[in-house]
Amino acid sequence: MFCGLTAELEQERLARKAALHNALLQEDSFQKDRIRWLKEGDQNRTFFHTTTKIRRSRKKWGEIQKERTVLGSLTRMRLPILLKHYELTFASGNLPL
Repeated sequence: MFCGLTAELEQERLARKAALHNALLQEDSFQKDRIRWLKEGDQNRTFFHTTTKIRRSRKKWGEIQKERTVLGSLTRMRLPILLKHYELTFASGNLPL
């Protein structure tokens, strides 16, 4: 215990401390990326947008793979999975902007 706090308050304090630590790590990572972008001389955000698009593309493929329910080779399954994913995406009307 810390300074006579109850168990619940101690747990809340530790959770908030962990959340603060995570937020500080994210901010540090953001600042390091920004410095890297500026050092590379691309201040017009082209580099940032390209990096973001690549990251989104990788993330999207991970989501597509998670949707796969049929077992088998990824090579054989790739086209049907992509077709199903985009059919569902366009049918739902929730298109990413």
